[in-house]
Amino acid sequence: MMDDVHTTYQVFERGHSMMQIPLGVASPRLGSLSDEAVAEALHQNYGTMFGDRGNGPIELADRSARDYAVARVRDRCLDNGVDISNLRDDQVIDDFHFLAFPNLVFNTHSEMHTLFRARPGVVPGKSSFDFFLFHRSPSSANGEGLGAGHAKGPLDHVDYPEGSRITEVLDQDLDGIARVHAGLLSAGIDDVSFADFECRLTAMHTELDNYLFA
Repeated sequence: MMDDVHTTYQVFERGHSMMQIPLGVASPRLGSLSDEAVAEALHQNYGTMFGDRGNGPIELADRSARDYAVARVRDRCLDNGVDISNLRDDQVIDDFHFLAFPNLVFNTHSEMHTLFRARPGVVPGKSSFDFFLFHRSPSSANGEGLGAGHAKGPLDHVDYPEGSRITEVLDQDLDGIARVHAGLLSAGIDDVSFADFECRLTAMHTELDNYLFA
């Protein structure tokens, strides 16, 4: 559950940009939702981050869904030997989304991050889109402090065959890429208009134009 209304955007020089998406707060566009409903949605859509919700109702103990989510992530990281004690609450829970111009996108959370990479294809009009998912490992068994005694073990590496289904949100994103690409190649499009909240796209295409038409 994310709050798109209060998402903040930053544009940097040379086409780089980022946005911070608050998690654990329902979008006002959805109307009035209880904190219990928001917490349920977090478990349904961010299972890797929040884990199995277990049986019975979620116990918020007079906390907001966001406070519950922050505590849940901190506790899970502590149990897994991953030290996030120096992170602010927003750094623990929010989605930090970075574009490193021209073709790298980092979707960063406290305990994991994803990397998306777009690459030119072997023929004009074709491209490849790579997706990587990284999870933080605990400190080594021989280390000191938080994580000591937690053996890292061998690194897990899973290759998803082309066309595989991964998660609902990622599947939606990946499915849309080909359609957007096809639309932009349409002979019926002379220009594209961006809304204010699409300032990151404006910055990226402006920088692309600077390279292409220098």
